[in-house]
Amino acid sequence: MFVYLILDGSCKRIPSLSVDLEKCAPRAGIYKGGKLSLTLLYKVLVLDSILVDCDRKRVYWSCEQCDMDMIYRASSQGELYAENVLDYFGNKEKLSKEEELLKNESLDKMFEKAESIFHNASPESFESEGNEYTYGSLLEILQMYILPEITFQSKHRKLVQQCLDTIKKESQYIEMLIQMSVQTLSNLEELLVKQRKCLLLRESVSTILNTVPRDVDFIRLLLKHADEDIKKLEGILILLTEKEKKVGHSTDEARLKLLVETRKERDKISNEKETIISAAENLLEGISKENVTTKRKTKSGKLRLSKSHVDKPVSLSDKYEKYKKDAAEIETLSNEIKQQINIKIRLSTVRQSVISALKYL
Repeated sequence: MFVYLILDGSCKRIPSLSVDLEKCAPRAGIYKGGKLSLTLLYKVLVLDSILVDCDRKRVYWSCEQCDMDMIYRASSQGELYAENVLDYFGNKEKLSKEEELLKNESLDKMFEKAESIFHNASPESFESEGNEYTYGSLLEILQMYILPEITFQSKHRKLVQQCLDTIKKESQYIEMLIQMSVQTLSNLEELLVKQRKCLLLRESVSTILNTVPRDVDFIRLLLKHADEDIKKLEGILILLTEKEKKVGHSTDEARLKLLVETRKERDKISNEKETIISAAENLLEGISKENVTTKRKTKSGKLRLSKSHVDKPVSLSDKYEKYKKDAAEIETLSNEIKQQINIKIRLSTVRQSVISALKYL
């Protein structure tokens, strides 16, 4: 969509205003920091051009693209003549009746802002990343004054439908990305769980605490994940206990078999939970002890360490670094999925706005 401004008999063209559907945000030139209401965003996709005539206090808009459009877009700023642009928009849609515009005091502010945009609307300034004020002002007048007042008609139905088709395709693409990301995340988490199970074995905990220099960040990360595992296992145990109660008093052979399997699964989960708890306690105690004599085990089964340990092979350090790297990748991917889901929700809002508009065409 292009925006033309007329002031003092001169005409300027604003660089193309488009929509970045992957972010559900408007984009003016190279500026991507602005915002438009999601319910209005689709209108930018449908509209082809808008003229803000500050001299006559008029606003025109058009959805159609013709040969003259291409001529004006190919023209340099110096070749844009107000008279020609006015002639072109003469038979286009008006925002409202001229007398209504003149009586509307709030629109005076819009034209004031439009004049400010006109003075800053040089090709050089609009290609500048720092020109946020001008772009922000442009989006503001579109958001507050122009786009809400534009109502499409039956002759625009095809263009609005095309807009809806575009948004649907983008929604399908985002959905595909989410599914792929979720699958990748699931695979990474499964691999990390396998690593963690090995790391939380008694001999592995001893090795971790005896590695010099001790990687405290890695141990804290491992403890954090162990705590999350414990909570998940506790949730599973609650479900298994409820399941056991439901089939516990049955004499049906199939249900008795299910009861045995349920108890077996419960015991397995319970043992897994206790293993993690024991390992976490040893890790916690290990990093809190700094100047004690090293022992394999005390009578209580806890590990006691000193600072003077034999250095372990570099491969151990690499293993810990890999765990931290994989955990960081999972966190990054989780955040990406949250963003993708947010975009999906935003796209749904935009799509619904288009569907609502089509009902009245």
